Amino acid sequence: MSSEEIEDIVELENVDMSLSYLNKILSNKKSFNEAKKKYKDRFYCTMLMILTHEKYKESKAKELFNEIQTHKKELKELLNRDVGIVVATMDYLYNIKKELSTPMIIEEQKSDVISQSSVKDKLTGLYAKDIFQIFLDKEFSLASRKRNDLCLIMLDIDDFKKINDSFGHQIGDEVLEKLGKTINSNIRQMDFACRYGGEEFAIIMPNSNKNDAIKLAKRLRKKVEELKFSNFNITISLGISILTQKVKNSSDLIKTADKALYSAKKRGKNRYECFSTHN
Repeated sequence: MSSEEIEDIVELENVDMSLSYLNKILSNKKSFNEAKKKYKDRFYCTMLMILTHEKYKESKAKELFNEIQTHKKELKELLNRDVGIVVATMDYLYNIKKELSTPMIIEEQKSDVISQSSVKDKLTGLYAKDIFQIFLDKEFSLASRKRNDLCLIMLDIDDFKKINDSFGHQIGDEVLEKLGKTINSNIRQMDFACRYGGEEFAIIMPNSNKNDAIKLAKRLRKKVEELKFSNFNITISLGISILTQKVKNSSDLIKTADKALYSAKKRGKNRYECFSTHN
């Protein structure tokens, strides 16, 4: 992924261009003009990316968006009700303009900008670290505001350096690839897993309590033990962090998960530890 793509993602998420934000600016002329100033020459292409999962040049996006707005008014007159910007966009671009081949419903919880394959680590199939902080900040803000549960698991491969030294980096890559697949196949759709470092991984678990995180940690530890390699087996250590009133920001969540992971390593590896800021 290019640095330009990363910057685009960061900017999109930082200004909270979600469907709710989009609906807000479309219903208020002052908010609309303020948003245009904020996004400048990326205003229309940003709105269409949120609505369509497609990237357009700004001039093309502006043209299409104005046409969509006109179509939305025509639908309202025809049906005697406001169909909303999403329905108007999908109907116009799919049925009339034939711009979209596979229209998709946008998830509010996990922006499509994040879910594009281009922001995934090619080796493990998990999300890249650049996206991790964006998604964690978003989930932390949401959980704090709505008083939802939120957990973070940090994990890494025990003695991974020895594997590389003994069997070579090609085998090390095989280990990382298999672990990535194992993590992906054992988390929920709402969870967010990324390759955090060389052999370190992170899993964000929205709407999950301590017991949910422990169950996943136990399952992953067991599944990894069962992985088969030619001359060896691997194990992982995991650290669990839980959102509490004492956690002031997402950095605190990372720090406590790291401390729990360090404790798991110190206590013999191939285990999980849970850190609660209530303690």
